[in-house]
Parts: sequence; C-alpha cells; structure tokens
Amino acid sequence: MHRVLVIDDDPVITKYLAGLLKQSDYEVRTVLDPRSALAIATGFCPDVAILDLAMPHKDGLELLPELRTACPRTQVIIYTGAGNIEKAVRAMKDGAFDFFQKPENYDAVLLSVQRAIETRRLRDENTFLREAYDANQGPGAILVFSDATRAVLDLAARYRANPDVSVLIEGESGTGKELVARYVHYDGTDYSLPFVPINCGAIPNELVEAELFGYVPGAFTGARAEGSPGKIAAAEGGTLFLDELGELHLAAQVKLLRFLEHGSFFPVGGHEERTVHTRVICATNRHLEEAVAEGTFRRDLYYRVLVGYIRIPPLRERPDEILPFAHHFLHEFAERFGTPFDGFDPDAEQMLIEAPWHGNVRELRNTIERVVLVATGPRVAAADLAFLRATRPGTAAEPTGPAEATLPPDGIDLEQVMARLIERALQRHNYNQSRAARYLNITREALRYRMQKHNIINNKHMEDDN
Repeated sequence: MHRVLVIDDDPVITKYLAGLLKQSDYEVRTVLDPRSALAIATGFCPDVAILDLAMPHKDGLELLPELRTACPRTQVIIYTGAGNIEKAVRAMKDGAFDFFQKPENYDAVLLSVQRAIETRRLRDENTFLREAYDANQGPGAILVFSDATRAVLDLAARYRANPDVSVLIEGESGTGKELVARYVHYDGTDYSLPFVPINCGAIPNELVEAELFGYVPGAFTGARAEGSPGKIAAAEGGTLFLDELGELHLAAQVKLLRFLEHGSFFPVGGHEERTVHTRVICATNRHLEEAVAEGTFRRDLYYRVLVGYIRIPPLRERPDEILPFAHHFLHEFAERFGTPFDGFDPDAEQMLIEAPWHGNVRELRNTIERVVLVATGPRVAAADLAFLRATRPGTAAEPTGPAEATLPPDGIDLEQVMARLIERALQRHNYNQSRAARYLNITREALRYRMQKHNIINNKHMEDDN
C-alpha cells in the first residue's frame, strides 16, 4: 500500500483529503503542525507528501528542502492558496513534483498523486537498472587490484570524454579488451546508447562488408529481401566495437578507413551514401605494427585507429593480481554452486602464482570454476590444482619460442629459422594453411605472406579448409 503524508494547518482540508485518499487505498497520515512534520515524515517514509505553503511557525518553502533531504525518494505536491502562486513556482524550481490552488478539484489532486507514485516507481526502476549495469557491464565489472589496471582505466576515462576519438586496445586473449571497451563507452548518464560488438575474425571474408556496412535488397545471392542496415548503422549514437581488427581483410579495411575519415559509407550493392555518427573502438591480440610490415594491414588505417591507444598488460606482468583474482573467483563460484570454499592452502597459492597463465584472467577464472566444481573444500589444496602441471603452451617437447631454443655461439640466421618453423608447421598440419596459421597464432593472410617471402611452396597442393 502506498503512503501519503498530508501537511496542512487547516484541519478541514486535512480531514477531507485524508478521507479521499483512504478511499483510494492509500495509507495516510496527517500533520497540522509543520514543526513536527519532519520527524513524522522520517518515520513514515511516504511515497508522496502533500504540502501547504502558508502555515504558521514554519513556511512550506522552508520545509520543502528539509523534506527532500530527509526523504529523498518522496515526491512533494504543493497545495496552496491563490495568493501564493509565486511561492508555488519557486517550490517547483526547488524540486516539488506538482502544485494546486485552493480550492481545487480533488480528483485532480488524486490524479497528481497517482502520477507522482508512477514517476517514483520509474525513477526507482531506473536506479535499479543503473546499479545492475554497473555491476555487470559498467566499471563495477572491472576488478582493480593493481596500479597497472588503474592506469588502464584512467586512460580509458580520458578517451571516454572525447567521443570523436577512435581507440585501439591491444592485449592478449583473456585480458579483458571488451570490458575496457565498454568502460570507454559507458559514461554513467545515458544507458540507452548502443554498444555494438563485432568479431572481425569470426565472420567469413566474403560476408564482412555486408555485416559491417549492410546491404540493399538483392545485393548478393542469399541476401534477405528487405536488405540489412549493418552493424555500423546499428551503432548510431553509441559505440561500434571491432574486436580482432587484425583479422579484417584488406578490401574491408579500405571501406572502414573511408568511414573513419568521413563518417559515411555505401552499403553493399547500394548507390546512396549513408552517414552515421558513432564512436569506433578497435581491439586486437596481435601487434598491428608487425601486420603493417607484413603487408596484411593497411598502414593508413593503422595510424587512423591509433589516435587513442590502450595496452592491457598480460596477467604475468601483473603477478600481484593473481591471488586477489583467484580469491574473488573462488567466492563467486562457491556462492553460485553452493559449495563451502573459504580460501587456498599456501602451496596452492604458490602454484597459482607460478603458473604462466597464457590465457590470462579468463584462464584463471575458468581454472577456479573447475576447482570449485570438482574439489570438496573447504580450502583449495595443491592437489586440487595438479592439472596446472600438465603440458601447457611453452612446455611442449618441441620449442615454442626463443626462450626454449638452444642458441649456437656463432649466431643464427633468423629468416632461415622462421622459414623452417613455417615449413614444420605446414608439415604437422598436412599443409592445411588455416590450421597451420592457427598453430602459429597468425592469420591465414600472414602465413601466405610469409610463405611467399620465404619461397615456401605448398608441396602437397592440399585444399585449404576454412
């Protein structure tokens, strides 16, 4: 039942209003002496207060800000005589919801009370949604356990204040590039602005342009009859997030560069230019500067997206964050699965600190989830993390990087070593270029570039599966 507080020194009006409100199923309290109104309001917590302006001992204009401070969720309706219209206007400027003159149609007062309660409900709902957004998508989703992470967020906040600046986020897989992108997008005021993510590496090359720029009806075989506006148009007024930008093929890079330069583009198969205003944030787990040198990424596009730059350091460069993250994830999954975990044994903590975490925070989170699902608790023991000692990237029999390679005293030919590694990767995967590229953690285009550079012939002439 909604609560209404009536504050008026006229007992006749107060009694009549109270009866009318009670008939409409409101819980009502009345106050004749404005000096006691604040104490009663604090204990009653009304949804709506009907306040007379001209009262002895304490003026309504004086009581209004006190009410709003003591009960910030209460909507205040001013009810006053004809001689106080000027005061009523001032009250509205000071935050009153509505005002009426005496005498007035009491049905209109009831309608105003209903509107005030509905406005309060919408305001509370909006507050709830904002808090939920903060917890799941906004700054609350990024856990800050080190100065390095705080520095990343400080930089992101500066870019947030300049929506016309494109931003490039570099970081290994699992470091939270999309979280940082959402942090740049999020400004804490307008929650309706779209955030449109697109993974450039997950879309076939022949469909990337249609996905980004949209297409007109009949633009290509299989196109929808009504056409499609595309992701850029969907991000109008908000943020377009291009994840794994380094995987974008060269033809699409040309069109993307034009859009970044002019804010306009032509849909696939279309002849009418479209203009869209959106912030563009790009992310990559590759070093785009190397891709530029290899010829797989346009130099002009690289410098265009590099206006704003954020590097997210890998977890191994933030070892002081490993245990705080681990304890946070342990609490999260223990609560989710209803299992009694309250911490880690010292040996288990040491194993977590010494693990390489090639998958960064994502890998650590998945590791803790696995432990909570299979271990018995109440503390995580070293034995529960034994799988961390199993073969992982960097500990395989064959060398995976220069740290494991034996260096001859007379030096090496780096180009020859690279050519040999590419040949062995192709052999291992039966000359399937897509699989060999994934094994080498490079794009298929980069592999082909290196094959051409080192004169490596696909001797098996195998079909390249996608």
